[in-house]
Amino acid sequence: MKHHYVGFAGKWLLAMSLALFLTTAGSVYAEDFHAGMQHLPNIGEPKDIEEIDISFITFSLHVSDYSWYVFDGLRERLARYGKPYNLHMSAAGGHGDHEGLLQLAQEAIIRGTDVLVVHPTQLLLNTSISELAEREQVPLIWFNVGPRGMLDLEEFPALSYVGYEHYEGGERVGAFLADFLEGESLVGILRLFTGDYADERLDGAIDVLTERRPDVEFMEEYAEGSRIKGNEIATSWLTGFPEIKTIFGGNSASAMGAAAAVETIGLDVGVIGYGCIQEEVEAILDGRLLGSILRDPWDNGHIIADIIVKWWEGREAEIEPAYATFQKLIYSPDLVMEYVDPLYWQPWVDEYGMPEITWPEEEKTDAVVLEGWHDPNHVANCTWLDKFRR
Repeated sequence: MKHHYVGFAGKWLLAMSLALFLTTAGSVYAEDFHAGMQHLPNIGEPKDIEEIDISFITFSLHVSDYSWYVFDGLRERLARYGKPYNLHMSAAGGHGDHEGLLQLAQEAIIRGTDVLVVHPTQLLLNTSISELAEREQVPLIWFNVGPRGMLDLEEFPALSYVGYEHYEGGERVGAFLADFLEGESLVGILRLFTGDYADERLDGAIDVLTERRPDVEFMEEYAEGSRIKGNEIATSWLTGFPEIKTIFGGNSASAMGAAAAVETIGLDVGVIGYGCIQEEVEAILDGRLLGSILRDPWDNGHIIADIIVKWWEGREAEIEPAYATFQKLIYSPDLVMEYVDPLYWQPWVDEYGMPEITWPEEEKTDAVVLEGWHDPNHVANCTWLDKFRR
């Protein structure tokens, strides 16, 4: 039997080679898994979980039906995977209840949850949740936040962000109004909260209109997502500035509050919302709302489920830091029927019948169908819009 003797020099070279290997392996590891997940245990390996526990936490179930439908989409996709799971939904006291949201996350972790799925109030005021999840090594998924709104993953780790590019939704509104408004125009902007990532919706609209329509002026106030404040501000605007042509609300509630003010005062002022919830869809069909940005909450739920299963199976390398989903401004009954899930409009149709559609259809270009922009020719010739032209 031969014996191989490794002297001092050989040992030194072996040690250096091993150190180099470990350094190289570490760098590959960092490249394979994004910074928001590197604190998690057993990364890249199937997790020893027979029945996964998922905590779905939102700031409110009363602002809109958005969270409910994200929850439904998550549940639907998880069922398709056929894996055993427990899915818990809980809600804080509202958009300003940052401490309540943190408390729900703490309670979920104490219960032993495997994954946190959280709808934040304002991200910069919810960083304590990210810090909690990092400390307890629990995967965290934020939803209703697109890539532009995400925080630095090294400082505030998260498995992923799933939602919408709020700024791009605003751009869709601004592009539509640039084609819709005639002549010099005054537009009211109902903002959300100072510093809120979702307030970028309003910036997107203002930026596009400023570039394309220098003859448009703005009035801006913070309605803070409130139906009551939206109504009060719109009432003040409409009585003080009856020449106002359009109001863009930062969310469903403030927009519907403004629409109620328009009805009460009796001016044909178009109001645009954001969310395209059932109430807004029915208001569009009734001719009480000019339009609203459609976002598919079920798709958000589906993506969240895919992320959870990839983590569960050790396929974290396939998980992106953030996912942005489709948005489109729905401004007429034909677009409701074309893009909106029947769940939103079927009750209205059952009561009133299908709306008569006699104007030209949108041209189905990629920009219109895939990217969510509008067809300018459709805007120019859609007679349903005439009520709101001032």
